[in-house]
Amino acid sequence: MTITHNNFAISTRYWVNITGAKDVAGNNLNPLPYSFYFNTATPAPADTTPPTSSVGTLNPYQTSLTFNVPWTASDVSGIKYVELYYTTNGGTTWTKYGATFATSPISFTAPGEGVYGFYVIATDDSPGANREAEPTGGTNPDASTTVDTTAPTADVND
Repeated sequence: MTITHNNFAISTRYWVNITGAKDVAGNNLNPLPYSFYFNTATPAPADTTPPTSSVGTLNPYQTSLTFNVPWTASDVSGIKYVELYYTTNGGTTWTKYGATFATSPISFTAPGEGVYGFYVIATDDSPGANREAEPTGGTNPDASTTVDTTAPTADVND
């Protein structure tokens, strides 16, 4: 049996008393009368708070252009995805890397050697899809590492 009604009041108890019912084959509902109650729930308040996120600890040096950038994020509605940003000038300017990422870590490929700082922003899974603010000039990186793929050289003098 289906009871269809779209105007139930919130936080209200409803009592249903069925005095007669048959299935499509003609069988009577047994026992009759049949009674039950249900409560309508108060909807959870809307999530209007942006999530929080950060880049995890990185090794101080990377010897390959490709390495993993770990992240964590949390929100009462869950996390839909994060976006990764990197800087090569201490946070003066930021570049978005890739599209969106739903799992950690993110495989990052640096364009070249140098010092890289990282920052993530998260979007939650609420109906309003709250999102953290993008990094702007002056935003400090969550974590930094130096990419150095050049082998050292040594001179031997007699």
